[in-house]
Amino acid sequence: MMTDRRYRQRKLLFFYTVFTLVILTIICIFIIFSTSDKKKYRNAGVEAFKAGKYEEAIKNFDKALSEKQWFAEKLNLDSKYYKAASYMRLNRYSDAYAIYQELEKNDNKYLNKDALNGLLDLSKTLMDTTDERFGYTDADVDKLQKFAESGNTKMYLYLASIYEKNNDLDKMKEAVEAYIEKEKPTTYTSYLLSSYYLEKDDIDSARKCIETGLSCRDNLYVDLLRFNEAVCYEKEKDYETAFAKISELHNQYPDNKEFLKEYNILLSRVKPDTQFVHTSSDADYFD
Repeated sequence: MMTDRRYRQRKLLFFYTVFTLVILTIICIFIIFSTSDKKKYRNAGVEAFKAGKYEEAIKNFDKALSEKQWFAEKLNLDSKYYKAASYMRLNRYSDAYAIYQELEKNDNKYLNKDALNGLLDLSKTLMDTTDERFGYTDADVDKLQKFAESGNTKMYLYLASIYEKNNDLDKMKEAVEAYIEKEKPTTYTSYLLSSYYLEKDDIDSARKCIETGLSCRDNLYVDLLRFNEAVCYEKEKDYETAFAKISELHNQYPDNKEFLKEYNILLSRVKPDTQFVHTSSDADYFD
């Protein structure tokens, strides 16, 4: 007959074994659900975005978001933020706007609020002003101007987009400047202003706008600002520096035709006997 002591020992051993198995099970579940390929896909998406491969970036961000993982709120928000930015660069403004709305409602701690609000305004503006189904008459523009002057500063962003679309650059500049008097500058507003000043050969003003844009938190049009930076040096006939700047962009965005065209132009300046870097499929860009 089993003694009380042996019975207690076996009972303790049983409970110890069960407890150990429970702990091991919890650890296994924790490991399974707290690790995934989410970060790998997110990093691949960011790399594709920074290379200007926006469709590829979206596919990777979708994969990242579909991966189930605990404690991944920051990764998910970051993936959505970059996915929206990819839609912006593909001119799919309504898709970007929907994501920015979601981020505005749900995020309280990870994303920069000023940058997010600026992108929300910009995506809504471009969604409305670039839709080919709608046109803005002079009367519409007058109404927007009155709304803007009455205190609705965001209407100046609408006006700037409309004027830029209509190639009315002087009015575009006025609208952008009125907007950034009340709202924070963005890479978009800085790009518009720097392009305006480059058109006027005002290099110093263009550079100031580029510096402002490169310090903005949204990072959406940084590549276009860097392109304008190279153009500043080209206009000053500092072809070596301009070529170095555009070479960095061309290496990062090898599929961008505008960067490639500028690269070949500057290459002919610094190395006149060097062959252009293009194929027969690029011929239209060198007319």
